[in-house]
Amino acid sequence: MPGHPRLYRHGATYYHRAEVPQDIAETYGKHEETFSLRTKDRPEALRRVRKEAVRVNNLFEAHREDIAAQHLRASAPPLDELTAEQLARVKQAYRHHLLDEDEEVRLEGFNDTDDAVRPC
Repeated sequence: MPGHPRLYRHGATYYHRAEVPQDIAETYGKHEETFSLRTKDRPEALRRVRKEAVRVNNLFEAHREDIAAQHLRASAPPLDELTAEQLARVKQAYRHHLLDEDEEVRLEGFNDTDDAVRPC
């Protein structure tokens, strides 16, 4: 089974380890994102490291977006109104946010509280 560049083992436990990209290393606050995958089973570790790699990449991208937004806010005066193009971008960003949340729920599985056994 092929490995993953962010998977490493310390003792019997597998870990995720990703170096912070150079373009955000100065402002990110750490040099690496390293944490336990809480498994000693290699196939399970490979499954988990893939999920965590996506999550960590999203953290890096969110940090980049925060930096860009800070630069934009610092350089531009506040607006009284948004243009139609700006409103369209806000709508698109919100739609993506809702779809990402929905995807997370689907990946974690649905929990229907109505089907739970209720105490008498």
